[in-house]
Amino acid sequence: MELYKSKVRKYKKGKYDQWSIPLSKGQPFQDKEEVVVGKLEEITHLEDEVEELKKTNNQLNIEVKEALKKLTVATNIIGKQKDIINSQDTILAIYMNRGILSRLRNPIPKELKTLEDNKNKLVELEDSGVLVIELPKNE
Repeated sequence: MELYKSKVRKYKKGKYDQWSIPLSKGQPFQDKEEVVVGKLEEITHLEDEVEELKKTNNQLNIEVKEALKKLTVATNIIGKQKDIINSQDTILAIYMNRGILSRLRNPIPKELKTLEDNKNKLVELEDSGVLVIELPKNE
């Protein structure tokens, strides 16, 4: 936004007071173009507010990006936990439905490898640490 400085002039026209704001040569306005006139202090104040809002917006964008990263990590961990729980439930159901003859002929079920893999996945999830997502406080 470009600002043009001028001084307000008061003059009498008949029995009424009128004001004019003359602009110097080189101003970019056209004849009968509408313009907004304000005090320099007010415009400066508004520009300061705009700058402050831009800084706040940038800070909020950074916070949103960080929250999205944490949410992505949390979603990923939850997905892994669900996969592990589903496969363990399936293996448990298969194992529980085995008969006595099946247990005697094959004392080590073939699903044991999947259980060991799930154990390793659980150890990885434990090693990833506790995920803490801080919620913003309402002021």
